[in-house]
Amino acid sequence: MLNSQSFPSFPSEYYPKKGSLCIACFSLDNCWYRARVIRSSPKSVTVQFIDFGNEEVIDSAEYSSRLSPLPSGPLMQLPPQMKEYRLAFVQLPPDASDRVFAERAFCDLVENKEVREVFALGLSFVFRFIRLSLKYNAY
Repeated sequence: MLNSQSFPSFPSEYYPKKGSLCIACFSLDNCWYRARVIRSSPKSVTVQFIDFGNEEVIDSAEYSSRLSPLPSGPLMQLPPQMKEYRLAFVQLPPDASDRVFAERAFCDLVENKEVREVFALGLSFVFRFIRLSLKYNAY
């Protein structure tokens, strides 16, 4: 989090491009966080806050007050603190109520708990899933 109201805003002619890194002001707390543009249209951009995983849509009229170029410095060299994971070979139930039950059961198993990931080479990592955001891909 970058608690500063003094970030320079984008010039009014700036058009954020998909994939670009920036600083975005989160509407719920009016604090600035590192973000990546994940969707861009003439009317709005969708940013994902790279240290938390949440997303927000910013209207083009708000670009100058809620977006800023990524400033240089050691904080900006820090890798994103949010990591996206996907479950392989998992098929959700077709029934909506069963799907909600399955989602809740999965969250109860791993949310706010340490999960150990073991690799064949003997490397082992421990993760803590603070907040889960479930997304679906249709294949």
